[in-house]
Amino acid sequence: MNPPEAKYCYFDGTDIRLGPTAALNNELGREFIFPSGRRCKTYDDLLRGCCAEWETSQRLLRTGVFKRFFGSLGRMDLATLADKLSKESDADAALDEFLSNLPTRDDLRPRLELNFRRFNLGKIARGEILRVTLAVANAGSRLLRGTVSLEDEPWISFGPNQPRSLTIQTPKEQRFELVIDAGTLIGGQKYLARVRVDTNGGAFEVPIQFEVAVVPFAHPPLDGAMSARDLAYKMKDHPREAVPLLESGEVERWFTANGWRYPVQGPTAKGIGAVQQFFESLGLSKPPPLTLSETEVTIPCQRGITAVSQIELRTNAKKWVFARAVSETPWLEPVEADWAGSQGVTISFAVHPDNLPLNTEHVGRLVLYANGGQKFEVVVKTIVTVPPRRLGHDLVRGLAVGLLIAGSLRLLGALPDLAVRPLSQFGAWLTFAEPQQLQAYYRMMTLSLGWLGILVGGYLMVKRSGWRDLPAGVVAGAVGGLIFSASVACMVVAGDTLLRYLVPFPIPGSAIVGWMLAGMVVGAVLAVLGESGNKLLDRLARPFAWFAERFGGQEFAFFLRGH
Repeated sequence: MNPPEAKYCYFDGTDIRLGPTAALNNELGREFIFPSGRRCKTYDDLLRGCCAEWETSQRLLRTGVFKRFFGSLGRMDLATLADKLSKESDADAALDEFLSNLPTRDDLRPRLELNFRRFNLGKIARGEILRVTLAVANAGSRLLRGTVSLEDEPWISFGPNQPRSLTIQTPKEQRFELVIDAGTLIGGQKYLARVRVDTNGGAFEVPIQFEVAVVPFAHPPLDGAMSARDLAYKMKDHPREAVPLLESGEVERWFTANGWRYPVQGPTAKGIGAVQQFFESLGLSKPPPLTLSETEVTIPCQRGITAVSQIELRTNAKKWVFARAVSETPWLEPVEADWAGSQGVTISFAVHPDNLPLNTEHVGRLVLYANGGQKFEVVVKTIVTVPPRRLGHDLVRGLAVGLLIAGSLRLLGALPDLAVRPLSQFGAWLTFAEPQQLQAYYRMMTLSLGWLGILVGGYLMVKRSGWRDLPAGVVAGAVGGLIFSASVACMVVAGDTLLRYLVPFPIPGSAIVGWMLAGMVVGAVLAVLGESGNKLLDRLARPFAWFAERFGGQEFAFFLRGH
């Protein structure tokens, strides 16, 4: 079908000069010579040569050597493929795809091989960090591809901030570092994890196993104990010697060092009771039978007054009683969480009625966890009422609240006055000002509080809407600050003008004395007005009561709240 002078077949481009024998023997037609001198006569030789000199073959593909060679052989299919793959960014993947299209005779595919099929690390110390290397090798040809992944065990990883699965892509060998962190593991336990290797050359699961060594107890006479039960047996032979080890926390620290949960919940009992508590927590000693004095308690409460009640948990056995009180109701609170005593405990709890509706029955629940996991529930019922008003008490409270409010207002309002009159004379700035001094006072008060209004308005607007509304906040704050400061200045000046008749004597501090007297009068009037006036006094007294509580004046705060 082809003329005698033809070199290539008209229909499929085959080199006619090679003849059918060359195609049958898988020969290239002419040798391909690598830069290293390696000679390839067949497609199988070429594939083996590319695998042996992988980096060189990548360069040959990228620079178009393979394209020109196969083009000269008439294999335009391979030449076109080589030209396309030379532009790929992943050189490894491009060369592997090119080699997969070579018409080889032998089965030259990748084959997975590992340096270890199992890691048995033996015993390791708690807190130790081990690093082992898993080498993934390609014992076949071409490019080995796949993933190496870890099971969902938190103590094994590929390193900090590394994903749980990594990519395998290598013509020869790729190494992965496995990090085993035993810092949070439990002593005396065995651990097993599996590393899954999935590739186009095979798949394997590599088990990693080890045991966390137990830290022995180091203090005599209980030294050498390797478990909690072992420690208990030694403690049984030396109960009195074990007491200081329990009370000082040495036993608890030993449990923590081995990653074990300390069985004793709550504070450690005193004396030999600590040994009983430890044995009961481990389940090695039978807990004493306990009885609760009451399972239901009714406590009448008055608004603002914290009510305290008690229940008893006792046993007839000559053993210690341990209990932990937990409230399931916000307004019900145990005075202490943990209780312990010989043959019984008296548990106190408090009811906080401030936020409860009036004249309605409220039901709470107190749960007690006692020896050996025994559980008791106490139902607490309360009805909140308003305490009766006492005229004398309310009158004294009104005088005190009025004195504090008026004195505080005059003190704060007098601060800008420091710029008007010098402090060379003690108390001069708290004296009623002369008319010629009031103009300067107006100016200082307005400027000081006006600038404060700018800062507050700008901050609130930025916090609410962002920086774009800062100008609006500044303007609004400036206007509001000026109005407020002018009002305060007028109030102070008007108050000084009216109250100077109460204290006509020009003594240091006459202004503050006059304001306090006026405040006491207003507070007394509110106190005798009844419920409405006392409610207003309650609101006015809150900041002063809060301040008194922060500085240890609980009784004074209690008085200011009207209790």
